[in-house]
Amino acid sequence: MATKAQLQREASARGLFDVVREFLAHCREPVFVEAGEQPIQLVEGRYDLEPRGQGCVLHAWGEEGNLVRRIIAVKSQKQDRMEVLATSFGRRDIRLAIVDESNKTGRVRREAGHARFREYRDWTLSHFTSAPDLEHTISPSYTRGALSLGREMWAVIGVPADLSARAA
Repeated sequence: MATKAQLQREASARGLFDVVREFLAHCREPVFVEAGEQPIQLVEGRYDLEPRGQGCVLHAWGEEGNLVRRIIAVKSQKQDRMEVLATSFGRRDIRLAIVDESNKTGRVRREAGHARFREYRDWTLSHFTSAPDLEHTISPSYTRGALSLGREMWAVIGVPADLSARAA
C-alpha cells in the first residue's frame, strides 16, 4: 500500500504532466530547446511524454538528435513558450524551453544554428548574417559569415538540416 507521501508525489507528477501535455496540445509547431543542443521539433510520433517519479519524462527524437529529460518544474509559461527545469543522468537544474514556433517563422531553430557556430572557441567569427542580400550572396535562406584563426580564414555557409543533398 502506498504511503501518503508517495501518493502526494504521484499527484504532483501527474499535475506537472497534465500542464506540459496541455501546453503541447495547444502548440501548432512545438520545438524543444536546450542551450548548446540542436532544437528538436516535437512532431506527433517522434516524442513521448509520461509521468514518472517526481516529474514527467520528455523523450524527443528525430533527425536533429535524441534528448531525454525529466521535467521537475515549470518555471514560467506564456502563450507560446514554457520554461521548465529538468534533470538528466546526474545533471541537475537544466533549463529548457518548449516553444510554439508557428508564429516565429523558424526563428528558434535558426538562432540555434547560429549558436552552433560558436563552438569554435579559438576562432574568430565575423560578418554572420541570415538577412536577405541577394546582391552579395547566393541565397537569403543560408546563414553566412567568416571564420578566422591567425592568418587562416574560411567562408562559412550554414545549410538547413532538412535541405536535400541535391538542393544543397
